[in-house]
Amino acid sequence: MKKYFKIMINLCRISLKSMFTLIIIFTFYSKLSFSNDFQENIEIKAYIRGINLAEAKAIIKIKHDIYDIKMQAKTIGIFSIFSNWEQKIIANGEFRNSEFFSKMYYSEDRRETKNGHIKIIFNNGIPKLESAQPDPKGDK
Repeated sequence: MKKYFKIMINLCRISLKSMFTLIIIFTFYSKLSFSNDFQENIEIKAYIRGINLAEAKAIIKIKHDIYDIKMQAKTIGIFSIFSNWEQKIIANGEFRNSEFFSKMYYSEDRRETKNGHIKIIFNNGIPKLESAQPDPKGDK
């Protein structure tokens, strides 16, 4: 039974990330068409058959064509008993001529006894892995 919940939580985690990405893109383009500076608070909740699974809160700021995104997500309700998962994402960069230029991306993921993070710095559009745990060198 616990394996089933882990599969469901992983699927919902992927769904939350996808929804969050679409909301960011939609928000940027809809807001920037009217103004260069803004701040938007976003809250996303995921349900399975009416039962709370996870929630995410994000703040998106654009000021003087610099964007800053901060998001935190976690399992809630009965699903947090089976999988205590949390994730934090921070990203920033520039917005010029209707294009995004990333400067930094950081993601921290915690679940049960596992912790991990990844930090990527962008220099002229070229990503450089600054740190990652667990170490990705052995990945195939």
